[in-house]
Amino acid sequence: MALIEPGQMLGKYEIVQQIGVGGMSEIFEALDTTLQRSVALKVLPPEFSVDSEHVQRFRKEVLAVAALDHPGIVTIFDVGSADDLQFYAMTLLPAGNLKTRLAGHPLAPSEALSITRALASALQHAHDQAIIHRDIKPENVLFGKDGAPVLVDFGIVKVLDSASQLTQVGTSVGTPYYMSPEQAQSSSNVDARSDLYSLGVMLHEMLTGAVPFDAATSVGIALQHVNQPVPKLPQSLEALQPLLDTLMAKQQDARPSSGRALTELIDAVAPQVHGLPALSPDASTDQEETAAADESAPANAATDSPGEPDGPVAEDQAE
Repeated sequence: MALIEPGQMLGKYEIVQQIGVGGMSEIFEALDTTLQRSVALKVLPPEFSVDSEHVQRFRKEVLAVAALDHPGIVTIFDVGSADDLQFYAMTLLPAGNLKTRLAGHPLAPSEALSITRALASALQHAHDQAIIHRDIKPENVLFGKDGAPVLVDFGIVKVLDSASQLTQVGTSVGTPYYMSPEQAQSSSNVDARSDLYSLGVMLHEMLTGAVPFDAATSVGIALQHVNQPVPKLPQSLEALQPLLDTLMAKQQDARPSSGRALTELIDAVAPQVHGLPALSPDASTDQEETAAADESAPANAATDSPGEPDGPVAEDQAE
């Protein structure tokens, strides 16, 4: 049952419908009755409101995102509390998310590069403010009316110059399919290049329709991120292999140093892939025939979209 039902009021907001559920929040479409505009409301459940750590994390999310001003990052309009619920209002992005758009099918290489470049620019802005996202995944990439990708849900951000740490060292944070090796190892050395690794995982998925690593458990996926080489792209996409290899390098120092550096790499390779058609949904399975079945072997997901692995390594998985 949703926290709030359609027609109910939360402060000045009239609830229209629930549009998402995350690890520690629910998202609603609502009408701002003062300004007469539709917004998205992110609401913290009441059981979390009595937990000071979750309240602190929620407030840090609001402050972090509200400080950012970039077309590729969701805009925060308001923050408040009512009926023992804490919430904030943000841009309503009606055109769905990248996970839905992919649904196990590759995008045209030019579109995949365009989305990656736009997100690299958004991340550069966040990183310039000493904020990293730490949960880059297709569900957190939404599309506006103009079709441009927008990064949402900074629910597990890490403010690099903050003395306080909400996440204890030794606890993995993120989503297993998109975790950087350092996140998978619960390292405290998570920085901007960790976001870029996750963006590289998404690039692989956009190009092939499958995540680069899959296994029956979260631990199995994490081990592949740490130990297994980046899977090879089909021959038709081999011009993009160097870009993918550097984005998903195991060592942080081997990755692009910033979102700006990544955009330069994309601009350099883009002319080589202009006009290439999208990979057929079956083409990526050629690689799977040689993948070992055990968890230590690299594998592309054979299903339309990756399922939820057993054993929670991820914390705070948001919409």
